[in-house]
Amino acid sequence: MGLGGPTETSIWNNHYLIEEVDPDWKSIPYGKPLANQTLHVLDTNLEPRPIWVSGELYIGGRGLARGYWGDARGYWGDEEKTNERFIVHPVTHERLYKSGDLARYLPDGNLEIMGRSDFQVKIRGNRIELKEVEAVLAEHPGVREAVVTAVGDNRNLQTLAAYIVPVEAGQSVNEALDPSGQEGVILDPAKRLEFKLNLPGLRPLTGDAVEIPMAAPGTDEAPWLARQSYREFRRNPITRKSFGRLLFCLGAIQREESPLPKYRYPSTGSLYPVQCYLYVKPERIEDLEGGIYYYHPVCCSLSLLSRVDDIGDGVFSGNDAAYGQAAFAIFLIGNQGAIEPMYANWSERFSLLEAGHMRWHRTGTDLRTDAPGRETRFRSG
Repeated sequence: MGLGGPTETSIWNNHYLIEEVDPDWKSIPYGKPLANQTLHVLDTNLEPRPIWVSGELYIGGRGLARGYWGDARGYWGDEEKTNERFIVHPVTHERLYKSGDLARYLPDGNLEIMGRSDFQVKIRGNRIELKEVEAVLAEHPGVREAVVTAVGDNRNLQTLAAYIVPVEAGQSVNEALDPSGQEGVILDPAKRLEFKLNLPGLRPLTGDAVEIPMAAPGTDEAPWLARQSYREFRRNPITRKSFGRLLFCLGAIQREESPLPKYRYPSTGSLYPVQCYLYVKPERIEDLEGGIYYYHPVCCSLSLLSRVDDIGDGVFSGNDAAYGQAAFAIFLIGNQGAIEPMYANWSERFSLLEAGHMRWHRTGTDLRTDAPGRETRFRSG
């Protein structure tokens, strides 16, 4: 049984009977309210959100606290915070607690938590306001700006990481993200959206391109492997189905409610300028000839760009032995033309961040270890 709820609402106000864990779940569903408790997903006008649409989670019922009056966190007589978090709904007149959690209702009536609407995280059961930590760091005379985030496993965040811009740096984070005054940057919001909807990060497919469909795996086939680092590789050929399953972790998902495809990893401005190219060795992957390929994440297909038997020993300097055993190599290459019109001289840095997320991201898949079965080992370039 899964139970949860914030301290301000008698700690437990929801329940979910855990019988079977779906491998596609990002987390255990929040569930339904306990007796004498209510859970509401509302928009900014305090109107109910429909199924599948996220909003802020409000909690009502007999378990609500009276307010922040001398609790363990030090809010002694904090009337301002009490009035901010504890409200009365203007229509139903129900007293509600504004949790700060983002949630959505599923068709079966259960709630799913989508994250936070503010900058609060939980580390080992303790609530931490990231903005408060950033404010303390910014008081140091050598710090121009600071950004703090939580790092670790999604279900059990372990620690905080801080990123600072020293005072001697020539440009602040805010100046870098503000495109005003940067030559060649698209400033008009409509044109920026148009540029984004054209999916500039994808390589155009020509009429004479050889395309090989790569089927997406079924839900029960998705591999969730423990993260390991391999240096030895088996010699037996990889099936095309297993190879496609690996590449699918970089594939896009098209949702009806979104005009843009969704990916399992983040990208600045949702531009996804980093493209995936592969070198496949001859006779190492079933039904694929040796050569250079482009992986199209929306079509989930490989385009053969060049038939070559070998790309040379100098490509993986210092890793010749591992490369000699590997069946293929992956190259993540940033298409700067797909991001520079919106981020100018910061484009390369954002592309590097995206490539890092592509190699490892918090969705249970990892290019290092999401191999076509444990028996086939690979190395990505």
